Amino acid sequence: MIPYISLYLYLSFQTIKGRAKISSFSYYFIFILLTIFIGLRYEIGVDWDQYVEIMGRFSPEGDSPFSLTFSYVVKNIEPSYMFFSWIGAQLGNNIHIVNTLSALIFTYGLLSYCNKQEYPWLGLLISYPVLIIVVALGYTRQACAVGIEFFALTALENQKYYKSLLLLLLASSFHISVLSCLFLYVKKPKKGILKLKNIIPLALFVTIGAIVYFLRFGDAIAIYYLNYVVKSTSSVGALYRSIPLFIAALILIIRQNKFKMYFEKTFHIYLKMAYAALFVCISILIFPKISTIFDRFALYLSPLIIYVFSKVIKLKLYKVEKFEYNFVFLLTYFFYTFYWLINAVHSKWFVPYKNILFI
Repeated sequence: MIPYISLYLYLSFQTIKGRAKISSFSYYFIFILLTIFIGLRYEIGVDWDQYVEIMGRFSPEGDSPFSLTFSYVVKNIEPSYMFFSWIGAQLGNNIHIVNTLSALIFTYGLLSYCNKQEYPWLGLLISYPVLIIVVALGYTRQACAVGIEFFALTALENQKYYKSLLLLLLASSFHISVLSCLFLYVKKPKKGILKLKNIIPLALFVTIGAIVYFLRFGDAIAIYYLNYVVKSTSSVGALYRSIPLFIAALILIIRQNKFKMYFEKTFHIYLKMAYAALFVCISILIFPKISTIFDRFALYLSPLIIYVFSKVIKLKLYKVEKFEYNFVFLLTYFFYTFYWLINAVHSKWFVPYKNILFI
């Protein structure tokens, strides 16, 4: 438990200082620290054995010829993660190489995104229990997808739509579930879109897009549907993880006029996220037997939490000073983090924390 507490205390100390930007030294320090913490972990995470098994399929000592194993990488629905696994297999079946490459992507994305917020250290602290511990230590493929999603969101905020879409597609090459974020690119219909001359090409475009999409992703979608819906897969911690997301969504929706006044260029993106978050959180509560599929979608809505909570002080939404606000967060998130690490059903996969540097 000491490594978890030490990292939390470091983030807490930096949060209390309340700096608007992360200094160059601190940026590289926390980047290296998180990469080591995530990438060099040993037997940490519920899916640890599954990731080792995936990598083992590409081992040169296996039954399949080398060319066949690499061709599988190219043909796979999530080729980027498979490529990482192939690299790890060729370099001595070393899962730590796979995890470190993945950690670099996740950490870089998270730090870049948080550093653009009003209080970046608070953003990192907010990310600690779910994104860093649960996702980065437990769901390697989704962690890569989330890391790239941060860059896609930044590009979308800067109105670079094509770049953002390409980044989201790149993220899907690690885990296709991130494509659920495509709703962020839906705009309000323009005047004249319902005219016949516009409906025909639009319908043609949608039809061709749907055919290509299902030809490419159809099998994967069927597998996910079977595993998460038909087999009634549930996540015990889904409700726990959805609490901050639910609160952030409510704050943004209720105080949307204030957010729009100060953050007009980015507000509409996160308002869509907020409504999606409410839908997901309510679905987790109503359909607990298939909560896993909603829980996975909720992971990609996590940036909403960072976006909202790091702006509350600047917007003066509530009568609370910055120091008091940060202090309340420190205490709340300490309980939120370590209650899960101690009492969660899957805590045995995370505690005690093990790293190859100390084994």
